[in-house]
Amino acid sequence: RGPRPAWVTAGCLVAFALAITLISFMVHRLKNKDEGNYDMGNERHANDGYQKPARQEECET
Repeated sequence: RGPRPAWVTAGCLVAFALAITLISFMVHRLKNKDEGNYDMGNERHANDGYQKPARQEECET
């Protein structure tokens, strides 16, 4: 066997770089999976957000 063609080496390097990027992204997602889900002592009530109007008014056109 002779020396490998340059495109084989380049392809292996690109595949290795993509694998490292994918693995590091997955590790990052696992570390930050539940970020922001902890109760920090601030009480939240169910009615703090949007409240539906008591009745629907019709528009006359």
